[in-house]
Amino acid sequence: MARKLPTKDVVIIGLGWTGSILGYEMAKAGLDVVAIERGPWRDSATDFPTTYAQDELRYDFQHELFVEPRQNTLTFRNRVDQPALPIRDWASFLPGNGVGGADLDFRDIEAFGASTAYLMSSGDGEKSRIYKTTDQGKSWTLQYTDKRAGFFLDSLACDSPTHCFALSDPVDGKFLILATTDGQHWNEPPRDKMPAALATEGAFAASGTSITLCGSNNPNTLFRVARFTCASASTFGR
Repeated sequence: MARKLPTKDVVIIGLGWTGSILGYEMAKAGLDVVAIERGPWRDSATDFPTTYAQDELRYDFQHELFVEPRQNTLTFRNRVDQPALPIRDWASFLPGNGVGGADLDFRDIEAFGASTAYLMSSGDGEKSRIYKTTDQGKSWTLQYTDKRAGFFLDSLACDSPTHCFALSDPVDGKFLILATTDGQHWNEPPRDKMPAALATEGAFAASGTSITLCGSNNPNTLFRVARFTCASASTFGR
């Protein structure tokens, strides 16, 4: 028997990136919004912890996170005079199947050869992360994240497989620089010589170009950060 639910102003089918933004804006405007999703509930802490490698067979080959054609079959034809046949394999088009789940917005990557790469995600707090692979992307190690208010990674730059810098939006009133000199451990150089950030100032994260290393790996290395022109590395306490 059909069950009649309370009337809503807006119903959103699929609460992904676009649906989430639309739902937030409409709810903020005073509308009563409900979202409908399909699939099992997924949670970052239990389904995708960073402390172990995920099951490659389960996710990469069997595509457990994605809709199966039997769940939602579409038809396809190349011309209007052809019969529309059901798609038996999604191929590279893989619609997700799940409610909740983890999402990271990857904005920058620095690669060295076929095996080694650093990958940076942007987002508030712990959604900003730095990962590293040394086995052609088969596994990724989480090397750094931060819970502090304002922490938001914008850009990553390296001049060798072990010497890299990352830029965050202001934390405690100043832009934050992270550095690694061994390719494993990231540290925050002293910021006593860093100029104070302007009110509401931040860097541009979309292109991954907010920080640039100029010169070789020596104390005279220069950086170009946000609004600052090329400044001496001593600005960041090196």
